[in-house]
Amino acid sequence: MQTDSEEILSEAELEQMVEGFKALADEGQAEAQLNLGLLYEVGFVVEQDYSEAADWYQKAAEQGNADAQNNLGVLYSDGQGVEQDEDHAVRLYQQAAEQGHPSAQNNLAGMYLSGRGVAQDAQQAVQWYQKAAEQNEPQAQFNLAVMLYQGQGVERDVDQAIKWFGEACQYGDQRACGNYRLLNKEAE
Repeated sequence: MQTDSEEILSEAELEQMVEGFKALADEGQAEAQLNLGLLYEVGFVVEQDYSEAADWYQKAAEQGNADAQNNLGVLYSDGQGVEQDEDHAVRLYQQAAEQGHPSAQNNLAGMYLSGRGVAQDAQQAVQWYQKAAEQNEPQAQFNLAVMLYQGQGVERDVDQAIKWFGEACQYGDQRACGNYRLLNKEAE
């Protein structure tokens, strides 16, 4: 059994891992580029550098990597490491969402709902939340449930809202759990 004082990998092994990713990324391997982007974004093993993360995500995104497209979209949406550009964020989310990436579908739905980088369209938001929710994306399940409960972009449907709050609750979303319990009490 591992104790708190033991490391899973030594510092030298972690640095070797980063060097391995860099070698593969320089050869054009999208997964290695994505992994380097993640390391730089969170500052794991390397110093946190959003600009460097964006550069690596860009390389992987250009190869059609949906995770990189979504992550780069988040950076553009938030203006981290790149100049904030919500239009570009939407394009990146769209590319990843069309590949079935549930987080990108949820992010794209949020952009449609708020009208950030795209014309506000609650019906489009519902459609993208639905796609992500069906892939067990808890945040999308919660968002879809709220829209169903409020009748925003879709006909109000409390039973479906309860269903989606319940699904999100099963994935640990405490807001959804509270709404699920509340609506079930009201339904009794």
